[in-house]
Amino acid sequence: MKKRNVLLVNYHLQMGGSERLVLELAKGIDKDRFEPSIAWFEGEIPSPGFRELGIPLYYVPKKKRFDYPAIRKMANILINNRIDVVNAHHFMPFIYSSLAALHKKDTRVIYTAHSIWEIEQLPWYWKFIGSRLFNNTTLAVGVDESISNSLRKTFHLTEKNCFTIRNGVDIRSFVTSMADRNQVRRELGINREDFVLGMVANFRAVKNHLFLLEAFYSLASKDERWKLVLVGQGFERDTDNTEPELRKYVADKGLEKNVLFLGFRPDVGKLLGGMDIFCMTSIKEGLPISILEAMASGLPIIGTDVEGINSVVEPNRNGFLAGLNKVDEFRKYIELLLVDEELRRRFGEASRKIAFEKYSFDKCIAGYQELFLAGENNGHAASSLMTYGTGALSIDRSSGRENPNRQR
Repeated sequence: MKKRNVLLVNYHLQMGGSERLVLELAKGIDKDRFEPSIAWFEGEIPSPGFRELGIPLYYVPKKKRFDYPAIRKMANILINNRIDVVNAHHFMPFIYSSLAALHKKDTRVIYTAHSIWEIEQLPWYWKFIGSRLFNNTTLAVGVDESISNSLRKTFHLTEKNCFTIRNGVDIRSFVTSMADRNQVRRELGINREDFVLGMVANFRAVKNHLFLLEAFYSLASKDERWKLVLVGQGFERDTDNTEPELRKYVADKGLEKNVLFLGFRPDVGKLLGGMDIFCMTSIKEGLPISILEAMASGLPIIGTDVEGINSVVEPNRNGFLAGLNKVDEFRKYIELLLVDEELRRRFGEASRKIAFEKYSFDKCIAGYQELFLAGENNGHAASSLMTYGTGALSIDRSSGRENPNRQR
């Protein structure tokens, strides 16, 4: 059987939730059936994890609001590298991938949406254009059923061309022993007896880090044993970058000994093993992979009660949910968990059980592979996708030549 050439597309390759999904798909995809490659539009140098994949990487610089040369370059990538399937993550990559695919009509496009607000914030004309780009071989994926429902409503899709594939994590890679926990703490300069909270998210306004710092402040100001580990980074060209504001808050409040800014880290799984509680304070979310990783690590979760987080955190089973503007409530839950070791243990065990049952990466990658293969057998769809059946699809083999200028 001829391998299918799959191009994964994201806006940038600086590590965040959708970027981690793209990375794990590229790593975990069955190399006997697929030849993966990745394209992106912003930031010429990708994160180290992508550079270590050993697969073709294509930087497509997008310099204007609507950049036709970028579309033309995408089209050349599809043609020259015989791309069978494009899996575009987020709306802008979907638009550019779909327009590029008009130049190579036997390339099928699959759009993965990562949040409801990504869809609902679109101006009416982009919703109209997006709906016109769907055809009998274009599919959509929501990483949560609520997102899939929003896709169906916005772009007039049905269950025949819109599916739910939940984000997943490799549960087996998040087993941490007490020795590992102590080693991580030693490396970070944290004592065994310290109480450690953590959050993994890039510094953007939507992640609402200041809310967490405000909840943490009154606790840490009374006891130096309270530590907060922040894993992530801000980006200079991002107008929503909050890192300078957060560092100023920490300095102004005298929290330098309590708050650790770790920046981008490729070893998130190891760092989670040194934490007692995982926090997520976003204003809005899709299905955050960082929470799933924390659950796989056996951590209790405290989150804001917003869509995306409240679909994963089950109150009084594996964590707590606080109102979006209720700093005192969030603080109360932190204190409650940190003083009750048995509750932390019980919630942590429930987190790992939920992650294993509902968010296994094996299920996630199987779902994507089934979509990537759909239509290869004499024009018919692949077998049913998990709980959703695929509709009848048609796709031909690609043709073209290899691109000698691809970036590795």
